[in-house]
Amino acid sequence: MKIAFVHNDPRYASGTNFINKLIEKKLNERGIDTVAVYPDPDLFFHDFPASMRSALELMVFFSACRDKDKVMDCDFVYGTTYSAIAYLGYSKKIISHFGSTMAGIRNALTNDDSGDFGWFWDKIAAKEISNDINFDAVNNRFLNDLVDIEKYVAQKAAIVIAASSKVRNELIDQGVAAEKIGLIHNAIEDFWFEANLQPAEKAGDFGICYLGRIGNGARDMKIKGIDRLAEIYKEFGNIRKVSIVLARDEKVCRWMETEFKNHCLLKNLTKEEIKDNISKLREDALIMPSRYEGFSLTLIEGMSQGLIPVSFNIGIAEEVIENGNNGFIVESVKEMKEKINWLALNRGARKGMSRAAISSARKFTSEATTDKFINILNGVSN
Repeated sequence: MKIAFVHNDPRYASGTNFINKLIEKKLNERGIDTVAVYPDPDLFFHDFPASMRSALELMVFFSACRDKDKVMDCDFVYGTTYSAIAYLGYSKKIISHFGSTMAGIRNALTNDDSGDFGWFWDKIAAKEISNDINFDAVNNRFLNDLVDIEKYVAQKAAIVIAASSKVRNELIDQGVAAEKIGLIHNAIEDFWFEANLQPAEKAGDFGICYLGRIGNGARDMKIKGIDRLAEIYKEFGNIRKVSIVLARDEKVCRWMETEFKNHCLLKNLTKEEIKDNISKLREDALIMPSRYEGFSLTLIEGMSQGLIPVSFNIGIAEEVIENGNNGFIVESVKEMKEKINWLALNRGARKGMSRAAISSARKFTSEATTDKFINILNGVSN
């Protein structure tokens, strides 16, 4: 068996690239050959008008046909969402892997509680947080185009993989046949389960941690729930707060560094540095304020180090969080505040919940993900 992987732009350390590389590595270890195919990287920066962004997106991934000779020698062509679209016209079985859906993102942008945090959005409008405040109709058109492209590819693909039950349901709602959608949870690297050579000393009393991206511009920050995060940080001014973030917008970072009391911002760390830092925060609350995630690797990474999640019902949350046992799922910022207060006052409960979180995270190993992936491939091959 041989699989061609059609990757996205390799220059950015995204969750998509991480998952693709991890699956590819594990398949190689099982004796399955893979071929890596990339679109023309120069096209990612082509000076197209904003109104034609969806056309550019298609051009980027059709440029992967420059490696057609290598791909045609494979049994399967694997892509993330629509990245393998160029090969739908050939006699190859297409695997379309959805870690999230643009339809889910669109729903999150149109159905939300951002009106409750007017102070934050006033600062956005005044460009005090970021210079990118764009929510215009052109970007909405681009989003709608991507929803249609994803739907088309998912309906045409031989195999569709969903990273969570939420993503699976989003695909079914778009008319993708349920029987061809396989549910395979994403995995975190084995590195996260390795014991630290020198167990980290706990960083003092109870605190709050945010782990993840903070977005580039207003639209991303809305999806990531940065307004919700800011509201939580304002509420708990006297509690220690640590944000470990991936960010390219320096203005947002400077704002976060100065806006909140008792707050430490750590940005763009290596995975080793991230693990070292969050292992010191075990028994702290890991807050997940996003309005949309398809899976949420950071949720599992944080739990693997003993952080206790307090999360909105996003991505994998409902499949891994057991309310009151290893964390909490909340429906509002008000409820998130209540759960954080409860954790702050119940030190004994935090210890047990931290241990339960670590145990729950161990279900998301790369070996388990690879087993399920190979089983699906064998089912289609036979």
